[in-house]
Amino acid sequence: MTFLPRALARPGRRIAGVATAVSLAAAGGVAVSAPSFAGTTTAASATTSPHQVVSHTVRTSTSRSLPSGAKVRLVAAGWKKSYVTSTSWSVGAVLSAHGVHRDSNDLVYIGPATWADRREGAVAQITVKRVTATKKTTRKLVHYKTVTRHDAHRYASLGKVLQRSGRNGVRTTVQSVTLVDGKVSKRRTVSVRSTARDRVVVVGTRKTPRKATVAYSRAVGREMVRRKGWSTHQYTCLVSLWNRESGWRVSAHNASSGAWGIPQALPGNKMSTKGTDWKTNPKTQISWGLGYIKGRYGSPCGALAHSHRSGWY
Repeated sequence: MTFLPRALARPGRRIAGVATAVSLAAAGGVAVSAPSFAGTTTAASATTSPHQVVSHTVRTSTSRSLPSGAKVRLVAAGWKKSYVTSTSWSVGAVLSAHGVHRDSNDLVYIGPATWADRREGAVAQITVKRVTATKKTTRKLVHYKTVTRHDAHRYASLGKVLQRSGRNGVRTTVQSVTLVDGKVSKRRTVSVRSTARDRVVVVGTRKTPRKATVAYSRAVGREMVRRKGWSTHQYTCLVSLWNRESGWRVSAHNASSGAWGIPQALPGNKMSTKGTDWKTNPKTQISWGLGYIKGRYGSPCGALAHSHRSGWY
């Protein structure tokens, strides 16, 4: 995992030294770069004391040596290192010699010595950041949510219908966590899984017709059959039965017998037990008709079977 900490130099402060062509290197896969010593003349750069200040913090992939005899401060959290003197070693060799063992994730930075370090004769700081990457898994009990879906084919007057029941479950979250010197520097969510299942409720948006149509009456019949706990097969039997009796017309009237409406109640005013609007309201007629079928035949399919045998129900 890659992490780039803030620069070790004080912000806004330019620190000058004497130029040298020496670069700093990396061993064991840890990339570092040369401290830049800035000076006034080319001749001076060849004879400069190594005890100068690095101009800025750098981390690159070059592979050069430390200046011979340079005193640097080694900062490695968890390793508790301090001032060391290089003897023409690479940075990686210096770290290994002082027991600072790294893996491919760890970072090495070269930066300017602090004022206190310079009083000790240190020219720069070598800072090692221990970077570890791990995965953290958390599990949490979650309750199901209710989702409302709109159906343009369902009549709004029929109310809500439960399409699917909900189920509580467990949400499992896996995160990739990067630690720098033991502190969390970055979190990234890798995956989120949940065994909970949403409760789904369907609401119709179709407008109810001013006058009852056959399509609307059948939709009302389907909903009432479902609420009684009957199957789709029972609704199919009901459609066949009332297609034969009335064609699902609320105004269907048998002049010879006096039967009325969708269920062909005889006489029609029997349906007034379900509402005074029994002549025009399909809900009132169907409610009465289903009650009659259940009480006499047990189910729509039972009523249809009797109708097939005798021609009436």
